[in-house]
Amino acid sequence: MVAVPGTAATPSTTARGDAAREAILDAALDRFGRYGLRRTSMEDIARQAGVSRTSIYFHFGSKDQVFRALSEHLHEESLAAMEHALNADGGVEERLRTALEARLGRFVELTATSPHGAELLDEHSRVCGDVAGAARARSLRLLQRAIRDAAAAGELDPGRVGLTAGSAAELILDCAGAVKEAGETVSARVYRRRLGQLVRVLVAGMGGR
Repeated sequence: MVAVPGTAATPSTTARGDAAREAILDAALDRFGRYGLRRTSMEDIARQAGVSRTSIYFHFGSKDQVFRALSEHLHEESLAAMEHALNADGGVEERLRTALEARLGRFVELTATSPHGAELLDEHSRVCGDVAGAARARSLRLLQRAIRDAAAAGELDPGRVGLTAGSAAELILDCAGAVKEAGETVSARVYRRRLGQLVRVLVAGMGGR
């Protein structure tokens, strides 16, 4: 694109590129959920996204890269929602429960509603292990800060059960993950109920009110 002298170059090409990338990820989310990673081709994603093969390979060099980018996007969204929930009004039990739902609930819903949920979990471990690890580390930092703030406000006392803010954060996140992985057929509704019960027990143990 050539800019007209004396005017700013229009960002239309970049905008189209960003829009195409978003369309590709939206299409990939749908295709992976309905057909799994193995049965979905790059051509399938491009066709559903309404972009050319050249465009999809410009943005992503392989199907694994599409899957990885989608994972990064979903983790970023859930982490932002988690942080927002932890900073919201309400009691400490409500804040923690809502934050954990925001962080993990979307993934439960995606795998529980897909006939290929087990495959997607396996492929996520294979392709996105480092992405998940980095997201876990950020989740722990957010929880640790929230627990420290709650302790300073007199809402929690992790020390009464021999925990620090850091070890309490690990326990809460690990238990929330165990509830999520209790079975392949755990629905989002069941997960929310069991998560609420779990948080209630853990908060009560740390003296929450």
